[in-house]
Amino acid sequence: MSAETEAERARRRFDPVLRQLLSTHLVEPATDVDGAPVWRLSEMAQERLAELSAPPPPGDKVVYFSHHCARCDQRGPTRRRGEAYVCDPCWAVEAPTWSEPAVPVSNGLTA
Repeated sequence: MSAETEAERARRRFDPVLRQLLSTHLVEPATDVDGAPVWRLSEMAQERLAELSAPPPPGDKVVYFSHHCARCDQRGPTRRRGEAYVCDPCWAVEAPTWSEPAVPVSNGLTA
């Protein structure tokens, strides 16, 4: 019994990815300028890669749906303001810091 080399392990892990690229038509056979066979990304894959590699939008333009507002503690659509998540009504309120909620937050514990 022979031990599998690192190169063989890498190839074995890589093969399913290549098969998926082929089966989803994200790569296509082509020929280079000398007529030799090569593989190229499909036009759809190239367009999507260009979109994905574009810089992400600024944090204040991304909407988050799983956070509480740092000011009013309401759960709903929020955007980043500094290190805090802030809802649109509170976004319009000028505040020097967003580290403390404007309304006391109940943690569900009673004394």
